[in-house]
Amino acid sequence: SVSAFLLNRSSDLDLPIRLSHGGNQAIFNGLLAVANDADLYITCYFRRRVKSAQEQLNVLAERLPTAQIIPYYDHLSNKDKIERLYELFREIYLMSKTDIEVSHMFDFMPKREGFLNVINDLVDKYNIDIVQTEMLRNLSILASCPSEVKKLFVHHELGYVRNSLFLEGRMELSFRTLAKIAKATEIGLLNECDAVMTLSKIDTQKLKDEGVTTNVYSSFSVVEVKGNSAQEVSDECHLLTFVGPEGHTPNYIGLSWFLDNCWNELLLKDPNYKLQVIGSWTEASKEKFCAQYNNIQFLGFVPDLREALKNSIMIVPITIGSG
Repeated sequence: SVSAFLLNRSSDLDLPIRLSHGGNQAIFNGLLAVANDADLYITCYFRRRVKSAQEQLNVLAERLPTAQIIPYYDHLSNKDKIERLYELFREIYLMSKTDIEVSHMFDFMPKREGFLNVINDLVDKYNIDIVQTEMLRNLSILASCPSEVKKLFVHHELGYVRNSLFLEGRMELSFRTLAKIAKATEIGLLNECDAVMTLSKIDTQKLKDEGVTTNVYSSFSVVEVKGNSAQEVSDECHLLTFVGPEGHTPNYIGLSWFLDNCWNELLLKDPNYKLQVIGSWTEASKEKFCAQYNNIQFLGFVPDLREALKNSIMIVPITIGSG
């Protein structure tokens, strides 16, 4: 039996409390599934102590009342602030010169020393048996944990697969070299774990084919839609639906690809086709797409996904990514 369980949420993103997109649902539902079988100790990283951080922690505590939540607030020295500024300028430079996708190839940099020390202290203090972390940018955390603790990584998206698909048709040798280094690092760090969970059987097999020799399982993490989401659609259906927020880059790339390569051709065959996009998108992107293409509607967040999907055909034009 597991006597204690630790999740490291080391990022500047929101904690998994806003269950309006798949990543947060998968993380939260996974925690909920084991909450009665393990003692949960959740530590999370915040750049600074602000009101919004405490509000997130309060919501998480309400939803997981049996968990002990231990936030870490970063205390930046002047040297740390200079390093953080350098990192920010590097990211801006990469994005201006290339594409935001390239920045994902730097996901394996170690986390801050103070946060890593806190994790190790918690392992000792609470006699923690298993350290779990999720998302590729957090994989390096497990390399800093004591050797005697079991290390579990939940792999939402295979980084090297995403990089490979992104690089198709691109000739920059520096990017391809960087992708090879990132892939070798990803496989090596996964083999340092005691177990890896993926979100699909396909990803599980891909990891084994690429040389991951540790225990790999397909995860129980799910994205829930209440009731039976499969529905009969008539042959005369002219409504298409895309679900996904712009903040996840493959969604933006996928929708752009679909509009550029498919939408006008469909409208030429039948001008009654309509496309609805569900999820959070910026005003700039909505204006851009609506100015270029006809019959598109952005619905934003919808309170009832099943109702919004009625009598429509869902499209999933994801050209990069996995999971």
